[in-house]
Amino acid sequence: LILLIVIGAYYVYITKFSNPRAPLTIVADSVVFKRGCYNAESACLKLNFSFPAFPEKISSKLSESIYSDYLLMIEDSSEVKNIEAFKNKLVDISYRYDSSFVDFSSSFPNSSNIEWFVKINFEVRRNDGKILTLRYFYTDYMGGAHGMQSYHYKNLDLRTSKKLELVDIFENLEKFRAIAETAFNEKYQSDRDSGAFWFTNNKYELPQEYGFGSKAFILHYNAYEIASYAQGDILIEIPYT
Repeated sequence: LILLIVIGAYYVYITKFSNPRAPLTIVADSVVFKRGCYNAESACLKLNFSFPAFPEKISSKLSESIYSDYLLMIEDSSEVKNIEAFKNKLVDISYRYDSSFVDFSSSFPNSSNIEWFVKINFEVRRNDGKILTLRYFYTDYMGGAHGMQSYHYKNLDLRTSKKLELVDIFENLEKFRAIAETAFNEKYQSDRDSGAFWFTNNKYELPQEYGFGSKAFILHYNAYEIASYAQGDILIEIPYT
């Protein structure tokens, strides 16, 4: 009986976890909305939501994780189960943006050259059959001195469809933090000494955004996260070696 249990456990391990898996097939899909934009002087609203789509069937857990996370970038906390529900939600969101744009344009009829836009692009940073890392770039402008932009990383264990946090990736997070701080200081020591970064009590902090690249683990500080807007994005790449 014990032998049968061991053989069964070994078979499950071999079939579920050990065998190499093919990378996911990923293509780009989008929902695009436009109002106005007839010429350089006309009021204009452009929405372009580009997102990953999967020609092959993926688990509902993976689909929900990817598309619900995407919606959070546009401040919508809806949980969607599949790409069809996700696209419908993006259409609803587009109409809400459009309604706000029409109200704003009506309030300022003399500002004929009003231009609003929201754009999200993505790129696949790692897709090896075990881990999927997607990096999104969000940018918008809806009035003000300048628009906003940010990067967002989505890391997934493809065997379990689970989102990967730093505590899932590193057994000893404090040891990794020390390695990351050394890499950060090698690149930005002079700026850190001058007080350019907003670390509390000058204690190094890991970023909110991170992900797997092809040859290195990426730490990505968005503009305004630890420094002024003028400092821009701050990237640290730590080679896997």
